[in-house]
Amino acid sequence: MTSSTVSGAGGHPAGDIGDHPEAPNADDTIYQAALPDNEACVSAAAPELRYRGWKTMPFVIGNETFEKLGSIGTAANLMMYLTSVFHMTNVDAAMALNAFSGTTNLATVVGAFASDLYLGRYATVGIGCIATLIGMIILTFTAAVPTLHPPPCAGGEEPCAGATGRQLAVLVLAFVFIVAGAGGIRPCNLAFGADQFDPRTDSGRRGINSFFNWYYFTFTIAVCVSSTAIIYVQSNVSWWVGFAIPAALMLVSCALFFAGERLYVRDAARELARVEAPLHRTV
Repeated sequence: MTSSTVSGAGGHPAGDIGDHPEAPNADDTIYQAALPDNEACVSAAAPELRYRGWKTMPFVIGNETFEKLGSIGTAANLMMYLTSVFHMTNVDAAMALNAFSGTTNLATVVGAFASDLYLGRYATVGIGCIATLIGMIILTFTAAVPTLHPPPCAGGEEPCAGATGRQLAVLVLAFVFIVAGAGGIRPCNLAFGADQFDPRTDSGRRGINSFFNWYYFTFTIAVCVSSTAIIYVQSNVSWWVGFAIPAALMLVSCALFFAGERLYVRDAARELARVEAPLHRTV
């Protein structure tokens, strides 16, 4: 009886695959063939990442804390500012703030797309911080410069003078920059902080969990401080001082964020995010 040899993949005898010189790479070849083209390219080309973990947290958490102090301190008392300084009616001020809040939430979707598809989280957060700072500075000018807001009410029965078109344009410009900044910061800063830990190790996973705890702890502290101390200054000291303080805090936030540039995991993480991001898969 003649025995026949069953052939395996590539025409080699099935029983001899283990002896073939290419056999040790067979599993890797099959795995790479099963990957989508873009994932295979990233897997082959991505450099080794150096996760600095907690070394980056003073910059990441510091940026987030001072940004929240500034942004919440600016937005929390805007209703009073629009009615008392710009002499808007309650209805007009409420409509303006609803538009401000709604466009801010919509801008976060745009910022998420920009981060996943083009810029990466580092650049998106950085641009958002600068835009927010510019918006806060412009808003401070609307309170500090007399020609950028209506004159105080004269008293008596005469109605208060309303804002001119130029004054409203400057106010809207400040809101536009603040909205654009929030659109870059809000969808990315929490994820960017988590990117600094290696999710493949136990210490990295513990670091991510601890980072989330610190993130929300400092967020709560920022809300408490900005909703009390800064509002007190705005209502009892001066509006321009009350807006200058959040602008100064935002400047500190920007400085802290860019000071940690050399330590961050950013460019390689962006390339991996382009493959894995849900928003990228929908386009």
